[in-house]
Amino acid sequence: MLTVQRTRFWSNTYVIRDGRRDITEVNVRWTREAGSFVLDGTTFEVGRAGWASGDFFLSRDGERLASADKPSAFRRRFMIDVDGESFELAAGSIWARTYELRRGTRRIGSIRRTSWWINRADVDLPETLSMEVRVFVTWLVLVMWKRSDDSSS
Repeated sequence: MLTVQRTRFWSNTYVIRDGRRDITEVNVRWTREAGSFVLDGTTFEVGRAGWASGDFFLSRDGERLASADKPSAFRRRFMIDVDGESFELAAGSIWARTYELRRGTRRIGSIRRTSWWINRADVDLPETLSMEVRVFVTWLVLVMWKRSDDSSS
């Protein structure tokens, strides 16, 4: 299981850990939904395809590794494609701060906020997904939590 924690209270930077070992840091920029992270010396880009687009991506050196489509502005849900394999990432319920990753109708993982202010979350995603894809899915959830927090303040 991974954990994600904000580096400072008002920061938009989060560290992702595997136990006590830091894996990477990701940023949820307030100006636009884009960023990058480094895994084992390789830089990965995450972002939104366009200002008004519901399409998000994970890429390395300009090559698209995964994409996520947010089909509705009114639902907290993404359809994710990784190498032709489809997943759904959606809020567990209307009030829940937990997101579930599903393959078909089967729940295969979750990201659960353990602190109201996003100071910490538990990331339980299958190890069959590459680490960069697990970080991408986590980043998508952080984007949604940030949107929610910004709209309620």
